[in-house]
Amino acid sequence: MTPAGSPPPQTARAADTAPAATQQRALLSAILIGLATGSLAYLATRDRLTVTNDEGIYLISGLSVFRGAVPYRDFFAITGPGNFWLLGAIFRMAGVSLRTAHLLVACDLGVLTALAYWLASRLASWRTALGCALLCSALFLSNPTYAPLNHRWDSSTFALASVALAVAAVQFSSRTAACLAGIIGMLAAWITPPVGLIALVVAPWLWLRGKPRLLGPFHAAGAALGALLPAAILNAQGGLGPMLHALFWNAAHYSAANQVAYGFFFGGPAALFAGVHGVEWLPRILLALPFLLPALLPPLVAAAWLPAWRAPKSLEAFLLLCGLALVASNYPRWDLLHLLYISPVFLILGAVWLDRHTSGLCGMLLFLAFFLPAGMMCLQNLSGGSETTVATPVGRVQVSESNAQAVRMSVARIRPGDSLFVFPYEPVFYFLTGARNPTRYFWLQPGMMSDQDERTAYAELNANPPDWILYRDIPPAEYLRIWPGTDPARLRLSLIEDFIRTRYVACDLARGGDGERQLLKRR
Repeated sequence: MTPAGSPPPQTARAADTAPAATQQRALLSAILIGLATGSLAYLATRDRLTVTNDEGIYLISGLSVFRGAVPYRDFFAITGPGNFWLLGAIFRMAGVSLRTAHLLVACDLGVLTALAYWLASRLASWRTALGCALLCSALFLSNPTYAPLNHRWDSSTFALASVALAVAAVQFSSRTAACLAGIIGMLAAWITPPVGLIALVVAPWLWLRGKPRLLGPFHAAGAALGALLPAAILNAQGGLGPMLHALFWNAAHYSAANQVAYGFFFGGPAALFAGVHGVEWLPRILLALPFLLPALLPPLVAAAWLPAWRAPKSLEAFLLLCGLALVASNYPRWDLLHLLYISPVFLILGAVWLDRHTSGLCGMLLFLAFFLPAGMMCLQNLSGGSETTVATPVGRVQVSESNAQAVRMSVARIRPGDSLFVFPYEPVFYFLTGARNPTRYFWLQPGMMSDQDERTAYAELNANPPDWILYRDIPPAEYLRIWPGTDPARLRLSLIEDFIRTRYVACDLARGGDGERQLLKRR
């Protein structure tokens, strides 16, 4: 995975003893690469609105925190509060807009790419590290649906930063770095709780490798601070108890409805290779390689690095364990996109293995086989598509023509401060319109929500009927396409649908490539 011929492989011990000037160059190069990737990511996403199921959750939750709401106490949430806190802070510092919100994901992608370069440079040549970073950046930016806001980008960034700080703590015998690794590892868990698994790998490695400088206790102290301080803040706000209730809710309801097979993607291989005949197979396979890489890498890298277990204290074994912990943290969503979030660790180990076990020409060809198609898709994504500009209360947004009609309809009719209920699952419209939701549920996922959730939402709607309903009649087949583990018998929230049908009348309609959305007004 090296873009040019490499010098003899560099070991972790060689990186530890490299001249200070070399280490400074590696750090400076990582910073420059991160800035370049973050800038490209921001240019590609700053005004781009993707009407996905998830991005709206984080936008409206972050906006609610900015307005003074407390996660779990004031609105339903199933992730950690970290992403909401980060977005709330960004809105406070830079103003409320889609453009400012996308600063967060641009920072995530930039930091992940920078850390991928720096960690790879600990184990291989700078050329190999550069190839790893370039492929990492190209994969992240190859598709507009990869880079919307998501708590997984944030927690993966914090987790990899914790890993890099642990490596730096050992390399430079730095207690400060060990303490920071503990703090940041725990903050990753406050964003996505299962990502806290990374601390179970980092902690024992620092105890084993950092004995002479007592790095383990400093990491433990940092982890305690990173765990307890946010808990104290949330408890003071009245949100800690409700958060614990939400975690138990997850255990009871989330896994069954959201479980997918490893490497799952919408449509499966049949959709990826539909209509391909004869000589068309080769270009289609080449284009599919980078798309499938996040799922291919973990098992291939784990098999290739089996000999690393002979030296469990080694950096290679440590990175492999970190990668496997991150894979486990994705359960039950082992689809391609969730595997992309954690791909940098496996890209690093794959690049280093190729650097050590293949010739320069072979490594170059393998790198190009993945990088060129990913780079082509990246350039297409960066150049933009057929988006149209729509003015909204949170600034101008670029949206696909198929969704533009729904956005225009919503912002033309609904005024900031109006009450609105979006059903069942497009919370981005709360953010775009500035409307208030009279319930604690920004979204409802049929097949996952409990009967009690439906009754609670119904009672809140009855108590404060909203001015507007934005309704999309989603067929059961669409739910099962996105969440194939969902119980088909629970795909209708009848109480809420009856409330809408009997108390609201249609006043506008928007058709798009993904179906119809009706805007309903109270009778």
